[in-house]
Amino acid sequence: MKLPGATILVSRGINVFEAAPAAYPYRSTKTHGDWGMTWVIGASTIFGYGVVLSDTCVSCKKTGKRWNVLQKAFPLGKFIVGGLAGDIGTGLTMLRSLQKFLSDDPPPHGECWEPEYVSETWSKEARRLYNDIATNEITGPVHLLTVGVSPRPEVLGGAVPVVTVFRSPDFFPETVVGGNRAVSIGSGAQVDKYREALEQLFQVEDLVYLQGEVGNPGGFGRVVANLITHESTLQPVDGISPYFHYCCVRLGRIEVLTPNGMPEVVTNWPDLLQKIGSEMAGGPLVA
Repeated sequence: MKLPGATILVSRGINVFEAAPAAYPYRSTKTHGDWGMTWVIGASTIFGYGVVLSDTCVSCKKTGKRWNVLQKAFPLGKFIVGGLAGDIGTGLTMLRSLQKFLSDDPPPHGECWEPEYVSETWSKEARRLYNDIATNEITGPVHLLTVGVSPRPEVLGGAVPVVTVFRSPDFFPETVVGGNRAVSIGSGAQVDKYREALEQLFQVEDLVYLQGEVGNPGGFGRVVANLITHESTLQPVDGISPYFHYCCVRLGRIEVLTPNGMPEVVTNWPDLLQKIGSEMAGGPLVA
């Protein structure tokens, strides 16, 4: 089974590239080794698409101030979404590097990137770039998460989702391929009630949540998004926003959806600084 606009051909992206110049040159200059509270989720579904959910909270570690102002997950290439947790300036710069890797020599029309190849190849550049930033300025830890799809015409949906987590400073790819499974980064990943909610949503013994897909392609993913938003609203944890961007990654397209009531958010470092203005002066910003 193939979706419109996609074939089972896969681009291996063998081009050699140099890292993008620092897209966000104004970063914090103080050490911050612990995390701001955030929650970014990446998931594989048995229906051939992947899911990314990311909250919008930004924290100042020194003052404790927080703002619901930042989109933390973005489409980066055909068909891969990336999200971040940790040092915001460095994390955004590294996502920009991955976006540049995917766009400098993009796959031909009708083809897509092989997610496992991208993870293995770009992880070396991620390690080099992070070490270069850390050598020239003080930066905090960064965790990144990507979700892509690998064409498999014999399976439901014509693809197998691939979820990868990278953690500084080594950025060794931790990869989950296929199945109904979810992983997450940020402090939300350590919250027991949130972790239990994720496990319940993605278990396959009880079909109650999977039934959201019946007659409604993508329905299970939207059920997950709605229930995670509901969970974070009913059982709030300080510093984790109840507003989540939802990205659905399919073979052939990426959808980005926002819930009703989502506050106005920014997508890059300069706009983030402008949004919060002088309030940032109290210390470094983390997600």
